[in-house]
Amino acid sequence: MDKRKHLVRIPCAAHNIDIMLEEFSEIKIVKETLEEARLVSRFTYNHSKILFLFREHSKKKVIIRPVITRFATDYLAVDSIRESEYAIKRLFTCEEWLNDRLSKSSA
Repeated sequence: MDKRKHLVRIPCAAHNIDIMLEEFSEIKIVKETLEEARLVSRFTYNHSKILFLFREHSKKKVIIRPVITRFATDYLAVDSIRESEYAIKRLFTCEEWLNDRLSKSSA
């Protein structure tokens, strides 16, 4: 940079946002909330029947969306779960879920 005085270093906004979100993730309540969201999304996406039922009850919504920053994925998953709260409640009270073997396990 010393040789080229006309060049200006501009920090990457996505990188800065990622760093801020990473620091927020260290707060205890935020960390716990993100972990619970990860559990819900992993459970849903690891069981195709549950994923099918979720999409059926949520009108084809998705929990995890691709984003530019690594930590934004977690926060968007929390937001998506919050938006789909009623669909998730309907899913876990529907007849198909209650008759499924997964509803009786602690998976």
